[in-house]
Amino acid sequence: MGLFGLGLALRRAAASLGEPRGFGHAVAEMVLGAVVLLFVSGAVSYAAKLVRRPSVIREELRTMPGRLGLSAFATCFYLLATTLSPYLPDLARGVFWAGLALHAGLIALILQTFAAGPAEQRRYSPAGHLYFVSPAVGAVTAALAGYSSLAFAIMLYAVVLTSVLWAWGADRLIREGMPPPLRPLLALHLAPAAVIGLVAAVLGLLAVAQVMAALSAFILAALIIGARKVTAGGFSALWGAFTFPLAA
Repeated sequence: MGLFGLGLALRRAAASLGEPRGFGHAVAEMVLGAVVLLFVSGAVSYAAKLVRRPSVIREELRTMPGRLGLSAFATCFYLLATTLSPYLPDLARGVFWAGLALHAGLIALILQTFAAGPAEQRRYSPAGHLYFVSPAVGAVTAALAGYSSLAFAIMLYAVVLTSVLWAWGADRLIREGMPPPLRPLLALHLAPAAVIGLVAAVLGLLAVAQVMAALSAFILAALIIGARKVTAGGFSALWGAFTFPLAA
């Protein structure tokens, strides 16, 4: 997911520098081509795993790393569709709809897992942004594919849910703080602001995009200033939470 975001950021940078077929564009497309191969390989492997043992998805949904991984997997379908859109627009639209259906099903399973599981699972976590707000990444894809009304609807959904999660998270952090090993997940607060801003920009809502850009800059500055506290738990796989928010 982070590598897709990096490749798409490089593509946008090359376009903004006015070199649609220059060196920067070539580098961006090479990165994206490699990431597409990596993602397809992972997707096929996971599909084979599900065919052999379908119950594995329920097992993974019981743990935070499993839920994070599956949510990132679903979000990658939107990023794949955005990557393919300049070359194979019809295929890109098909990948987008497949990703949206997969993501909706996954969100339903996560909610079901939370409802049936212990109360501790229902406590606030920044991971909720990846679980529930990441369809906003699909809004960028939808806007680029010409589904402006759908993109706007997803953006409104993301704004409402993000606001709720930010307010809930602020209350939790003020009251209880966060254990050091989980603090890298705080970076996930940056992603919704940045992605909502991208959607607004694509839809031509420049005032909204500028507000979200300023908010993104504020969150990023807070993360940089607090970097020592955020990384106090030492390196872990949760440092992956830094990748896509930075790219976005």
